[in-house]
Amino acid sequence: MDYYNSDIMEDEDYLHGFSKRFKAPLVDRTGTLNRDLAVISKIPSDKAERDLNFNKITNNRAKIILKKAEDENKDIKVSYSGGIDSTAVMVALIKNRETFPKVKITVVLSKESVKEYPKFYNKYIKDKFPLIWANKKNLDKVLAKKDKKDFLIVTGELGDQLFGSALMFKDNLKDDLGKDWTKIFTPRFVRYWKPLVEQNPQKDRSVANVLWWLNFTLKYQWIQLRMFAMLGGKVPLDNFIHFFGGPRFQRWALATPMSVKFPDLKNKKSYKDPAKQYIYNYTKDKNYLNNKTKKGSLKDNLDAPIKSTIHRITSNRELIKK
Repeated sequence: MDYYNSDIMEDEDYLHGFSKRFKAPLVDRTGTLNRDLAVISKIPSDKAERDLNFNKITNNRAKIILKKAEDENKDIKVSYSGGIDSTAVMVALIKNRETFPKVKITVVLSKESVKEYPKFYNKYIKDKFPLIWANKKNLDKVLAKKDKKDFLIVTGELGDQLFGSALMFKDNLKDDLGKDWTKIFTPRFVRYWKPLVEQNPQKDRSVANVLWWLNFTLKYQWIQLRMFAMLGGKVPLDNFIHFFGGPRFQRWALATPMSVKFPDLKNKKSYKDPAKQYIYNYTKDKNYLNNKTKKGSLKDNLDAPIKSTIHRITSNRELIKK
C-alpha cells in the first residue's frame, strides 16, 4: 500500500468526500473509517512514556536529533517560519547544540520569518547561525540544494497536530469551541465521524477537542509528507525530521487535556501555551508569552500546488509524479 495515492484520495467516495472540506489529503491513522493507505507513524497504544513534561520532551527531542546528525555525519537545515512551533525548535536546538559541536546548523528563513518575531531573530539567530534566505517561490530549491555534507531538514511541522487545529479559529466556530460537538456540527457530519471520535481516549467531546482529534488522526500523515513532496523527492524522506513528531510527543498529546493546550478557549492568545511557556523560559519575553497568536506559515499556502503534481508516495518512500 502507498502512503499517498491521488487515485484513492481524490475519489468522491473516499472518506465520504470530507477530504475536500478539510482541504488536505486525509489518512485515518486509526483505521476506523479507511484502511486503503499505509500508515507511517501509528498512534501509540501503550503508556510507556511516564514523563509527560513538555519541556523535558522538547529538550530530549533536540538531543536525539543532534545526535542523529552527529552519528550520521550530517549537518542540519532548519526550516524556520518564525511561528511558535519553529521558534520552539530553535530554542531547543540552541539550548542543546554545545554538546554536539560538529553539527553545523543552518537556518533557512524568509523576511516574513523575521517579521513574525523580530526580537528573537535579532537576539538569537542573526550573526549566530549561517543563514539561507528563501521565499515562497524558491523555498523548495533552497532546501534541496546540495552542500558539502549531507543534511537533515528539521521543521516545526506537526506542532498543530499536537495542540489543536486551524479550524478552531474559523469565524463560524471560534465561539463554540467549548460546546458539545454533536450540537454544533451538522447531523451528517456527526453521523459519519462519530466512530472515529469515539476512538479518542480523552472523554472531552468539546468542539475544540474533537477538532484536535480529527487533525491528529487524519492530517498527521500529510504533514509528514508535504515538504518531501514539495521538494519533488530530491531529499530522501528519511532526511526530513519534523521536530514535533515521534511517539513521545504523540503520547503527550494523547494524555494532555485541551485545558493545558489551549487554557482559555475564548482567548486565542492562550493557544499552544506549553510551547510558548517553553520559549519564555529561555527568552524571558513576557510580551511574547502573553500576546503571541498563531499565524499561518508560508507552507500552508503550498498544499494545493503540491497535491496537483504528485500521484503516489510509496511505502518504499519513492515519489511518483503525475
